[in-house]
Amino acid sequence: MKTTNSNILHCTICEGENLITIGNIYYTSPAYNTHSTLIQCNNCGKGWIHPYPDESKIGNIYGEAYHYNINKLRDYLYSLYLQKHLKKDYELVTKFKKRGKVLDIGAGRGDLLKLFDSSNWQKWAFDPYLSQLDVKKLKEKIGSHVNDFDSLKEYPENEFDVVVLRNVIEHTNSYKSFLVIANKLLKPKGVLFIRTPNLRSVDFKLFGSNWYVVTMNGHLVFFTKQSLSVLLKETKYIPKYLEAPKGSSLL
Repeated sequence: MKTTNSNILHCTICEGENLITIGNIYYTSPAYNTHSTLIQCNNCGKGWIHPYPDESKIGNIYGEAYHYNINKLRDYLYSLYLQKHLKKDYELVTKFKKRGKVLDIGAGRGDLLKLFDSSNWQKWAFDPYLSQLDVKKLKEKIGSHVNDFDSLKEYPENEFDVVVLRNVIEHTNSYKSFLVIANKLLKPKGVLFIRTPNLRSVDFKLFGSNWYVVTMNGHLVFFTKQSLSVLLKETKYIPKYLEAPKGSSLL
C-alpha cells in the first residue's frame, strides 16, 4: 500500500486527504479504465475506484445474466444460498416495521420483496436496468408495482414505510443525492434498509483489491461502518441499527 497524492484526490465523505492506494484492479467491462486502482481514505475508510468508470456505460453491465445465472443449476444453488441471507434481512426490517408500503430500489430478481407478506405489505420495485423480460418475471413474483415511474424523483414523497437499498449504493458515485431522494420517499419514522460491502471485513483484509466484490463490474464505491455513519448523518438519517456482521457486508 502506498500513499496517494492528496493534492489530486480527497474523500468525498469526510473530506480527508490522507489516502492510500490498495492496488491495481483489472476489469472486463469497457466502462472501466484499464489502469484502475482502488483508493481508500485512511480517515473514514471509504474506498473507491480511480479513475471513476464511465457511468453512462455501466448500464450495459446489467443484462439478464446479471440477475439470473445462465447456468440453471448454478442459479438454483445460488438462490438457495441467497435465501438464508434474505430471510435474515427480512427479519431485521420487520423488527422495526410490521406492515405498510415497501419500496425496493435496485430490486433485481425480487427475492427479498417476495418474502414480505402481501396481507401486510404493498410491494413496490424500482430498477431502471431491468429488461422487459425481467419486469415480467418480477411482476409475477411480487405484483404489478414494478417501475411505475421512470425515475425515483417521480415517486410520491412521504409514501413508503420502508425503502430498501440492498447491495445498491456501491453502484453509484451519486450516493449522497441518492440517499436524499430515498429520505424524501419515506414517511416520517420510516425505515431505510441498507446492505453494502464492508471494506474493513475479514474478506477484504485477506484479498485486498483482488476481493471479488471489488473486482465485480458495476461496483464503484465501498464503505466502512465509520464512513457509512458519517454519510447517514450528512443525509439526515438516524441509524437504529448499524453493524458489520461476521460476513463481508454492512447493515
